[in-house]
Amino acid sequence: MGIHSIGRKATRARVAAAKARANAENTHMPRVLVVDDDPTIRETITFVLSDAGYETLEAADGAAALDIPRNSSDHLVVVLDLIMPGLSGFGILTRGALSKHPASCHSYIVCTAQASSPERIGTHFADLLQRLNIPFLARPFDMDALLQAVEESSRHLRENTGGGEKAEGDSF
Repeated sequence: MGIHSIGRKATRARVAAAKARANAENTHMPRVLVVDDDPTIRETITFVLSDAGYETLEAADGAAALDIPRNSSDHLVVVLDLIMPGLSGFGILTRGALSKHPASCHSYIVCTAQASSPERIGTHFADLLQRLNIPFLARPFDMDALLQAVEESSRHLRENTGGGEKAEGDSF
């Protein structure tokens, strides 16, 4: 499957801490869109995030991954597979980079088994991730690392958006 956890105790502690921080900050846990063409990976990530208190959505391909954020009134954290048939994760991020307000619409996390670092995929890709402040998780990854990345992306999104609904004209 390519995904493992270092232990339920550590993961549950991270989940409890994330929920406590959200309550203390008087904020809601953001919705998370999980985009992966592998149903086992997608369902596993969705299960872990749901168990952590996140409301989740799923997309099996790049086209659906574009439609869901466009049609959502909420800002989303998007956990994105890089290599998919049709529109790839890189294609989605490139379209997001061309958007008027990419950082103010949604927050992205790239997860892939194709490389151990963004630089191994290419300097253009590494630059794009750095410019958009997108975390990169190489598979197999630990679920605690995923939860931490989602938590940090959620915090970044709240800071850039005020935690509310998308502004008029924000499409991606």
